[in-house]
Amino acid sequence: MSVIYKDHPIRSDYQALPLKALKALWADLLGKAPIDRYLLSESVKVIKGEKVGYLTGVQYMSANVRIGKDHTCAGEKKAKCGTWCLVMSGHMAGQGAIEARADRLALLTRNPSLYFEILSRELKALERRADRKGFKPAGRLNGTTDLDWTRITFEGRTIFDHFPGITWYDYTKVPTIAENYSRAGVSITFSFYKKAAIDTLIGLLDRGVNIAIAYRDRLPIAQVMGGRMIDVINGDDHDLRFLDRKGVIVGLKYKNQTMHDRAREVNQSTDQSGFIVSSDYVIQ
Repeated sequence: MSVIYKDHPIRSDYQALPLKALKALWADLLGKAPIDRYLLSESVKVIKGEKVGYLTGVQYMSANVRIGKDHTCAGEKKAKCGTWCLVMSGHMAGQGAIEARADRLALLTRNPSLYFEILSRELKALERRADRKGFKPAGRLNGTTDLDWTRITFEGRTIFDHFPGITWYDYTKVPTIAENYSRAGVSITFSFYKKAAIDTLIGLLDRGVNIAIAYRDRLPIAQVMGGRMIDVINGDDHDLRFLDRKGVIVGLKYKNQTMHDRAREVNQSTDQSGFIVSSDYVIQ
């Protein structure tokens, strides 16, 4: 039986507690000191969204972890992105960041009722903060994971249904997740990997799902895909993918942020990763 993919109740006694008390329960669950933990945070890239009027909360949990029959990155086996994952780079590779991601995942899997109560409180605070600052609120639940949040509910509804005032968006390497999000009306961008079937890629584009590609050198003007020339837009300007026009490639510059990254680099023509390509790469 799935630990994550089911409907989760919210305990009435949690609803009566202040947020500080809820976070103390979270600390007790982890066997840690009651420091101020958060489910939602931000990054340099999502902060860029403030320039276009959005305040964004992003959730970062442990990537590439199996929990029973569930997996936090179901597409990793085909995409071969684990070794090159962004959690291996920059501040994400720090011990504090690693523990924070693990703490969030532990809360979701070990006490989902508490998790959803805390998440709801933080999302309401995000909406209030955005309103005070004159921004629109936006949210991403898969900052470092690839879970299908259309199949995770509490009190019979998804988080998207509970908070319709927040503009939700995300990335995925799993075609079925892309399709589920698209049907649910949630903005989703498919993250390209080399073993993805060309029919799948073209089909997603035709259904209005854009495709993000990480380029190792520079962003091309267009990408050859299945005999088509698809326009490439700069996805590094901000993270708000729901603002992108449809039917395009979202070009992202792969960033080598650590010595480990540089050590894993090979050369311009021989890329051993499962998803990073050069600007002249042909997808067919």
